[in-house]
Amino acid sequence: MTDIAPVVTEAEIGDESLRVASEIQRRMLPPGVVDLPATSPFTLRAHIQPARHVGGDLYDFFWTDSRLYFFIGDVTGKGVGAALIMAVTKTLFRAHAPINDDPAKVLSAANGRLFEETDPSMFVTAFCGFLDLATGRLLFSNAGHDRPLLMKPGQPSQPLESKTGIPLGVFPQFTYVVEEIVLKPGDTLFLYTDGITDATNRREQRYTLDRLRDLIDGSGTADPSAIVPMVHENVVRFAEGMPQVDDLTLLCVQYRGVTR
Repeated sequence: MTDIAPVVTEAEIGDESLRVASEIQRRMLPPGVVDLPATSPFTLRAHIQPARHVGGDLYDFFWTDSRLYFFIGDVTGKGVGAALIMAVTKTLFRAHAPINDDPAKVLSAANGRLFEETDPSMFVTAFCGFLDLATGRLLFSNAGHDRPLLMKPGQPSQPLESKTGIPLGVFPQFTYVVEEIVLKPGDTLFLYTDGITDATNRREQRYTLDRLRDLIDGSGTADPSAIVPMVHENVVRFAEGMPQVDDLTLLCVQYRGVTR
C-alpha cells in the first residue's frame, strides 16, 4: 500500500511563510526586557505587538561604556512589505549610529539609502537618540515621528519639544536637525508609535495622547519596567477586543545617573 502525502494548501503555505517571517523579524529586535545591574546609569523596557503576523514598527537600542543609542520607527503600511523596510531601517541604524557623532546624521544617511531602495509610497517615521551616560546629555533627532513624552519627578509628563523633519525615504536628500537636552537622574523618556494613541474601541473612540498622559501621570511610577506593560495592557483593555488595526510599539528609557 502506497502512502499518500498530505495535501498542503496555498493558504497553509502562506501561513507558514508568515510564521517564519514573524520569527525572523522578532529575532532582529533586541529583547524588550533587559537585565541591568542596579548601578547601571540607565534602565529601559520595550514592547512590540504587530497588528498582523509581521509589521512595520521597530525599536532598537545598544550601548557602550559611555553612550546609549536608541531608535523607534514606524513604516507606512503593514504586512511583509512593511516588515522588509523595517528590517532595512534597523540595519541602517546599527550601521550608522556607531560611526556618527549625532543622531541627525544617522537619519540623513538612512533617509538617502531608503529613498534609493524602497518604493516612493513607503516611508518611515523615526526618532533617534544618543544619551551620554556620564552627563545625561541627550542628543536627538526626529523624522516625522510622534514626540516622546518627557517625565520628570513630581511633574506632569510633557511632549518633548522637537523639530519634526520629514519621514525617512520621502526625498533623496534631507538635512535633519540635531537637538539636545540634559536629563537629570530620574528623568524618563517614553517613546511610542501611533498604534497606541490611534487604538479604537467598540464605540469608535480613539485612545488619544491625553488618555496616555493621564495614565502615565496617575501611575505614580517612572520605572520603565512598570510603565511599558501598564500602558500596553491599558490600551488592549480600552480596545475591548476590537481588531488591532496598527502595530503597537513602546520604548521607555530612564536616566539614573552615574553611581560614584
